[in-house]
Amino acid sequence: MSVVTVYVPCDSAALAVGADAVAQCIAQEAAARGLDVHIVRNGSRGLFWLEPLVEVATPAG
Repeated sequence: MSVVTVYVPCDSAALAVGADAVAQCIAQEAAARGLDVHIVRNGSRGLFWLEPLVEVATPAG
């Protein structure tokens, strides 16, 4: 099984709109499904109106 990397921001704008809860839900769901997911807490991409902006990187792109 290949690893999927999920990027969830942890800057103040993202935290204010629930980024911690989003990261926690992703981790819980991945564990429940037995998926190999690596969660990386990163900074903002500057699109504050879209926060929390979650990005997913898979081996396929």
